[in-house]
Amino acid sequence: MCNGILPQLRALTDRMTAIGADRGASAADIATAWAIAKGTTPIIGVTKAAHLDGLVRAHRIKLAGDETAELEELADAADVDTRGSWEHAMWQRVRPGPGHRPRPQPPAGGGSPPVLGGGWVFV
Repeated sequence: MCNGILPQLRALTDRMTAIGADRGASAADIATAWAIAKGTTPIIGVTKAAHLDGLVRAHRIKLAGDETAELEELADAADVDTRGSWEHAMWQRVRPGPGHRPRPQPPAGGGSPPVLGGGWVFV
């Protein structure tokens, strides 16, 4: 297998496929609709006319609250962080990646924030 994370994503991608099947859409359409439902504006490379059709489909799909919650749960179970920076509280610790080195806590009285990356987000 070329990518070791793919087995972890199986439940998530299978569920997106099932949701799409109910709506005549692909898993990619559902992923895009999910991103739109979260208030994002996905930037997607389009190289074929069929890609535009998928974007139009995705824009028209309105996921139910329980579907969105289920996708979030499956993403969490696969260790996929789908939250945008606006959803993290200021100075909230995010999942560390491979090779992560702990950073000091932000200063209590202010001061310089830690640099972006390394597990920290600053909103």
